[in-house]
Amino acid sequence: MSSLAHTYGIYRFGGPSVICSHSSPLAPLAAGQLRLQVLSAGINPIDLKTRAGLGFVAASKAPEAFLPLGYDVYGEVIAASDELSALVGQHAFGMVGFAKQPGAYSDFLTVARDEVICLPAMNGDVALGGLSLAGLTALQALALIPTQLPLYINAATGGVGHLAVQLAVLQGREVIALTTKLDDAWLANTQQRLAFKVMSYDYFFATRRGGALLDLIGLEMGARCVLNMNEGAVVVTVPTISAADITLQAKAQHIQCVGVVVKPDLAQLAAIYDYVEAQQLQLRVAKSFPLDEVAAAHEWMEHTTYSGKVLLIAKN
Repeated sequence: MSSLAHTYGIYRFGGPSVICSHSSPLAPLAAGQLRLQVLSAGINPIDLKTRAGLGFVAASKAPEAFLPLGYDVYGEVIAASDELSALVGQHAFGMVGFAKQPGAYSDFLTVARDEVICLPAMNGDVALGGLSLAGLTALQALALIPTQLPLYINAATGGVGHLAVQLAVLQGREVIALTTKLDDAWLANTQQRLAFKVMSYDYFFATRRGGALLDLIGLEMGARCVLNMNEGAVVVTVPTISAADITLQAKAQHIQCVGVVVKPDLAQLAAIYDYVEAQQLQLRVAKSFPLDEVAAAHEWMEHTTYSGKVLLIAKN
């Protein structure tokens, strides 16, 4: 086994070309720690924002310091502290280091036992590398919305959106997925499997709506969606960059609105995985890139309209 971890991140903010590799020795494991050989890592919008110098994680970066990127990981447990030695050989996935200690874009990663779900190797799938942050965001946002309200979800084919639609239906909600991709085959197949409504934005904006809105777009389009909701509606908005403005707008319309920032929660992650294991929840992978092509993956995401999640696959 290598004595070094090769991690991808940044020394300075900028476009995808600033991403580089940093090598560091593998430190001895402390109590309660596992070492993963990474099999896949998910890319999330927060990674792109941090790389560009936006958000609270970027603000905490020391000048000239190396800042690793990535939170979502799936890998094989190759070493463990003494009391966890029985887990060696299992696979594990989770949202690790959130929020100020990213580093999942790596070939080897040290994690706390309480950050990951451990599975028998036969139960694993590299797609699990993209599940955790988006899945937890969806589940935690839904927890803030009364189940009896009809629920509009914008960006319904996005990384969080496609999971939120499925989880909401599995919770017994009346779901209306808002999308520009009415002919999307994956969405149509999922609709047949889980039974929810699909609606274009033009149709949505044709009439003011009651119920609840899960806003996954934010900015101008998110604000426009909120503006189309009736007084008394409930809105949860996820994009942090516009949450304060959208919340103020909603308040002026007498709409209950709250922003949500994802938090680690292993019990919730286990509940999400139970749906996956039961084949009720499917994670859609838009595209996979080799781990050493992180910059190309970021470039592709910034210039492509895609659905689902983007993964990095380690060459092991």
